[in-house]
Amino acid sequence: LSALLAAGQRGLPAWEDLPWPAGAPVPARPVLHPHSVLDFKGGETPALARLDYYLFQSGLLSTYFETRNGMLGGDYSTKFAPWLAAGCLSPRTVYHEIKRYEGLHGSNKSTYWVIFEMIWRDFYRFFAIKHGSRIFLETGVSGMPLSWSKDPELWNRWREGRTGLPLVDANMRELKATGFMSNRGRQNVASHLVLDLGVDWRRGADLFEHMLL
Repeated sequence: LSALLAAGQRGLPAWEDLPWPAGAPVPARPVLHPHSVLDFKGGETPALARLDYYLFQSGLLSTYFETRNGMLGGDYSTKFAPWLAAGCLSPRTVYHEIKRYEGLHGSNKSTYWVIFEMIWRDFYRFFAIKHGSRIFLETGVSGMPLSWSKDPELWNRWREGRTGLPLVDANMRELKATGFMSNRGRQNVASHLVLDLGVDWRRGADLFEHMLL
């Protein structure tokens, strides 16, 4: 891991050097929200640094199973997802580094569980490859007929964090302000949108695609 970190020190292009539209002013650099759980930076180097921190510097991996359902702070879960999604961090690298950690410090339910959830990630990727665009049909791959609410107010209140339910609203406002929402938060707000409000799940998925790191 240290060799990979050293190799990645070349870094990314500067903000001003990104391929902005010709003739258009360069947008203002994004500012980190004061309540962000983590200062997510793009690229392989920050991804490997997070991996090294979570496993070897802090030892947080060994308590992952007990803390993974938290919602506040940077260390209750791995926070690998944005880097995995952007291709900055290889799931194979995560796997082999966990195995190295286990060789040094022993295995437990927490070390197993991170690998288990990586397998779930692979499952859904293969599921999408198998079913293709069918997963985005109104009935999904099941073909089961469904009926969704067309009330725009329900959607707007959920999207803006104005449902009146503190847990849902806090998570939606965190997403809007920081681009991040915990795994447990995503499960709660998605369940509320689909099962309580009866809004088409694809609208929520589209919002997450646009806003979630």
